[in-house]
Amino acid sequence: MEALLYIVTNPVKHQLVDRVQNWPGLNSYQQMLDGKPRAYEFVSYTKKAAELKLATSENRLPKPEAYTTRHELKISPLPSLDKLLQGQTFAQLVDERVAELRQRQNNARVLGRKNILRQSPFSVPENVSRTPRPMCYTKCLEAMKIFRQTYNAWSAAYFEASKKFRRGFLDAIFPPESMKPPLLYMIPA
Repeated sequence: MEALLYIVTNPVKHQLVDRVQNWPGLNSYQQMLDGKPRAYEFVSYTKKAAELKLATSENRLPKPEAYTTRHELKISPLPSLDKLLQGQTFAQLVDERVAELRQRQNNARVLGRKNILRQSPFSVPENVSRTPRPMCYTKCLEAMKIFRQTYNAWSAAYFEASKKFRRGFLDAIFPPESMKPPLLYMIPA
């Protein structure tokens, strides 16, 4: 259920829209509520570029039907969704998650549906905030603790083996999944 809520509320989490229903892209939320198929338009940007070039050379307006296709998407409900909901509706769970996310964000401004649709898929953001990639992807604190202990033990073993190796002990034993450092210079013993 957590993964499903994450997928559906991701545009809200990243402050793109304030409600799940406002997300203009593919989203299974509405289909999970009513089960009706939805039609989506897909643009082939390769075909669009070719059509724009041809239209320019023929001195005419480009024809969107040359590069746009419509597809109907029907999503079947998850077989065990009723058990996961535990008496609540999916809409209630989503609304609770959205309220929680918006509260954490202090109801900050969102980009909004109109601004999302105005963007070019080829545009590059001017200011990008980057965070370091985590060494271990998990929400479980116990798993993270075990990972850190294992990694710290591995690092300590590698550091010791590397120190011996660079001092001339070429038979130093390195931890699994590691490589010996290059012998550019040797530290005197």
